[in-house]
Amino acid sequence: MATILVVDDDQACRETLASMLEREGHNAIISNSSSEALSVISENPPDLVITDILMPDLDGIELITQAKKKQPGIRCIAISGGGRAPKELLLRAAKQLGAIESLQKPFERADLVRTVNRSLAPC
Repeated sequence: MATILVVDDDQACRETLASMLEREGHNAIISNSSSEALSVISENPPDLVITDILMPDLDGIELITQAKKKQPGIRCIAISGGGRAPKELLLRAAKQLGAIESLQKPFERADLVRTVNRSLAPC
């Protein structure tokens, strides 16, 4: 299956997402920061990136923007539970800047699987 990079500053969320993806047969790589994720993307680009939007170093929107500069064909899914701004606005902005899909937290495993499958499908 696919190699998927999961980026979230919340350890429990990272591990839960990775576990869900691995149960679907994917290889999940986890990262707790955007800067660490950008290193992974530069060295060994994954098939897909799933990133939280609100993170302390670089936010997920900036991660998507920089990832697209490093790897123009990289596919990204933005996830958010909201915070400083309504999650709908954050996710819409992420899609305008390059995310191919978005999910609002909390979401069900079935929603994640559908979104990942759509994101990995040939264009």
